[in-house]
Amino acid sequence: MFARAPGLERMDENSLVARARKFAAEAHDGQKRANGVPYVTHPEAVVEILREHGIHDETVLAAAYLHDVLEDTAVTSGQLVRAFGEDIAGLVEELTNPHAKGASFEEKNESLRELARRMSGRAKLVKIADRIHNLSSKKPTWSVAKQQRYITATIGLLMALQPVPQEGALLEHRLRDMVTELLAT
Repeated sequence: MFARAPGLERMDENSLVARARKFAAEAHDGQKRANGVPYVTHPEAVVEILREHGIHDETVLAAAYLHDVLEDTAVTSGQLVRAFGEDIAGLVEELTNPHAKGASFEEKNESLRELARRMSGRAKLVKIADRIHNLSSKKPTWSVAKQQRYITATIGLLMALQPVPQEGALLEHRLRDMVTELLAT
């Protein structure tokens, strides 16, 4: 379903988006998702979701590939600035939860809601696509209690992300529909 971002095979390998994809693949090398697949499939899926919803801004797509590198790898903000410039590094920083490591589920989600309230419109687009993929890929492996906690956290995140930029309306509706469907099961 989220195997490869459309158009990736015809992407100029020197383009900003292609460079971000390569950087993310190298940064996440050896990391696996909970389901055992290489971690880089997650940012690839986030980019695909954005494209499916009409988001083609190269800065947003590059940030989507890189959205977890500060949180989950040894990559620093300085390295991102040198490789991609202040704009993309700033977007990735907006998407990085400073309390992701070592905090409880509740602390992480409170921190994420605070972060979401301050996000730019472009960062909100990436965060919604990120949550869509996380809900679709993690839900089958989770206990019912964990699913409910994550759904509740998603509702809180959606409220904190308001207002969503107009170009993200379809993304927001997709996430809301997913939450509604999951609550009904």
